[in-house]
Formats: sequence, structure tokens, C-alpha cells
Amino acid sequence: METDALFILLTILLPLSFIAERITNLIKLFIPDGFLGLVNVRYKEDDPFMEKKRERRIFAISLISGGLVSFSLKADLFAVINQGTFGWNTPTTGYSWIIGCLFTGFFLSWGSKFWHDLLEILLEMKNIRRVNVKVKTLEEKQKEVEFDERFAEQPVVSIPLEAKPEVKEAKPSLDRIKKLHLKLRMEAFQIYRELIKQRTPERITDTLRTFQEQEMLYANGRTKPGKIVTKAKPGQSYHNYGLAP
Repeated sequence: METDALFILLTILLPLSFIAERITNLIKLFIPDGFLGLVNVRYKEDDPFMEKKRERRIFAISLISGGLVSFSLKADLFAVINQGTFGWNTPTTGYSWIIGCLFTGFFLSWGSKFWHDLLEILLEMKNIRRVNVKVKTLEEKQKEVEFDERFAEQPVVSIPLEAKPEVKEAKPSLDRIKKLHLKLRMEAFQIYRELIKQRTPERITDTLRTFQEQEMLYANGRTKPGKIVTKAKPGQSYHNYGLAP
């Protein structure tokens, strides 16, 4: 049963148990001794055996009071659980509502204190869960704030151009640029020389390999006689990232 459905059930049974309890007390106070075979139900017996009998009679009166309340108001336990409501306006089919009212009457005989304590426990659990959710939310927000503060953009301190070491054009890089298509070659030269002017070291390569190509080269010389081309497995070679000279 979900927490909300249980909460609705308890909030309905609690006031009904108050009513049943008051009816039981009225019967205990005003019913004459010997009525319908009942003897003492008001005063505690000194004899433990007789006191046990008195408690049974009181419990029987509580059952009758609970049944009277549940059938008078048509407090069908099944309707309360499934629909969250009760009463003669609640649609029912067959005679299942009679069984539901019998169950309700039985539960009402437990007394209002039982349902009050149970409702209090449920509310306390609900509050604890709400607090835990709030604490978890605050912790997540705190982590986000710490993450943002840790990785917040720091002011960039630029190094003066004069302080950078001089970078010269590299013939291997120029030769590789010359291999490009004419439309790309001029633009690549401009980018390369602009980097040189800014004294930014770089290297132009044309040795990019896929992991599959690296695997084939690594296998060459190991599965058959021949020169070992590379000792690097896929992902371990600079060629896989375009960084090889």
C-alpha cells in the first residue's frame, strides 16, 4: 500500500474509532447489570479470572460499537483503500461492502489510541523522508556550486610575445603542406606562418592512422615471417593521433 493511501485510511479510521469508543463508553456506563445477560463491565474485578471475563465483555461491546458505526456510515474498508472515500453514495457491486464494513468494525474496536499512535508514526516517517530529500537536494546543489567554483573560468594571463622563444619554420612541415590540394595549401600556409609569427610551436603531420590500420601493422611480422613494423598496439602509437613526426 502506498504511503498516501495508508495516510487516507488512517485519517478516516481515526475519527470513526473515536465515535465507536464513545459509544462503547456510553454502553459501559449506562447499561444496567444483567441486561442481555451482561454482568459487571464498569468496575475492575479483584479476581484475575473474573477480570479476564470482564475484558472479553468489553471487547465484545467494542466490536458491536465498531460494527454499528461502520454499517451506519457504510464505511467499507475496501472502498476506503481503493477510492479513499466511504458512505452510502459510494457505488458498490454485490455484497462485498458488507465484508468491508465487518473489517472496518473489527479495526475500529482496536481503539482510537492505536490509530492515533499509528498516524503519528506515519507522519513522523513522512517528515523524516521530506527532510532527507531536502538534505540530499542541498548536498547536490552544494556539489554543483563547488564544481562551478573549482572550474570557474580564471583570468588568462597572456605571455608577452617578446618573452616567448623564437620559432622557426620546419622544412618537414612545409613539405607536408605542399602535399595538400591547391585550395587548401594557401590557407594552410597562412595559418602556419601566423602561428610562427606568434611564436607558437607546432608540427604538421600526415601520418594519422586508424586503430584498425594500427592493428594490422602490429600483427605484421608476428603472425608471419617478416620485419616488425611497429611495437605499438592500437591506441598506443602517436600515429593514431596525428602526432608522429
